[in-house]
Amino acid sequence: MPTPRPSDLGLKRAIATPLVRAILATARASYTPNRDVRSVVRQHWPHDEEALRIITRASTTQATTTTATWAAELGQNTISELLISLGPASAGSELLRRATMLTLNRFQSITVPALVASASNASFIGEGHAIPIRVLDTSKSIVLSPRKLATGFTLTRELVSSSNAESLVRMVLVNSLALSLDAQLLPNVAGDTVKPPGLLYGVTPLTATAGGGLNALTDDLAALAGAVAPVGVLDLVFIASPPEAVKILLNAGPRFQFPVFASSALAAKTVACFAPVAIVAAADAMPDIQESRNAVVHMESAPSDTISGATPVKSMFQTDSSAFRLILDVDWGLLNAGAASVVANVTW
Repeated sequence: MPTPRPSDLGLKRAIATPLVRAILATARASYTPNRDVRSVVRQHWPHDEEALRIITRASTTQATTTTATWAAELGQNTISELLISLGPASAGSELLRRATMLTLNRFQSITVPALVASASNASFIGEGHAIPIRVLDTSKSIVLSPRKLATGFTLTRELVSSSNAESLVRMVLVNSLALSLDAQLLPNVAGDTVKPPGLLYGVTPLTATAGGGLNALTDDLAALAGAVAPVGVLDLVFIASPPEAVKILLNAGPRFQFPVFASSALAAKTVACFAPVAIVAAADAMPDIQESRNAVVHMESAPSDTISGATPVKSMFQTDSSAFRLILDVDWGLLNAGAASVVANVTW
């Protein structure tokens, strides 16, 4: 199937369970005498090693790929557990799952070389003749640097202790992060010093096929694939606004082997196509989670940088609550501008 069946969605959303349990364990530990988060995890979820790994990270000497006998032999691509744990709730998460993911590892920046392919990079030569040495074009290299993706929220002690806490927190946290990731990753939105650009930024929309119906749908999908194929060949991912994603799945049939995902981050009547091989992202392997029962929090979605004079303000101590903050350093970019295409205002 080109996309998960409805019966599969619950299973895949449960992938975020270790993150939710790490948050709840951190909160519940603050209400125990010894405040030992590991004991809480062992007590409530004795077999969840992933949740334990999130809350037991230790400080170590920074590893670099140039340090022999330390990290040079171990260097590899890693995938942020948070970004890919959102599953079908986020089309962006599914796209990044197929892309090249690097770990920031507390580096200030990572330069990713984008080698520009050329048919002249290889040629036939005669016997005994010298092999040509090519100077590869790396002018399209991109630099990834830590950009702070963060959220904060509060939970009352009653909710933290509730038997339904895990389900409620997962429902709100996963859905909110999924919507936020798609809203930043996919659209034609410019980046700045704070956030990276959307993958469709600067991409000129293709002209939609007139006439409507199945022929228009087929021609639009073919045009999108044709625009991206020089970069990704047939390793393609389609992302569409929800109604159009359903139409593609209903009409394309089981022989349509390309993944199709829906995202409300795209405007109605919009379909995009990406080549994951040319998408690169860098992120921390794990988010940083911190909890406080004594914080004074400015309860505002656009908070002031200073608490003094801000309203409304809530004391966690006085309201018997816990305040949480979740921070993930992440950045992304396209190694080739031709790795994304989009068509707007489709007629089918």
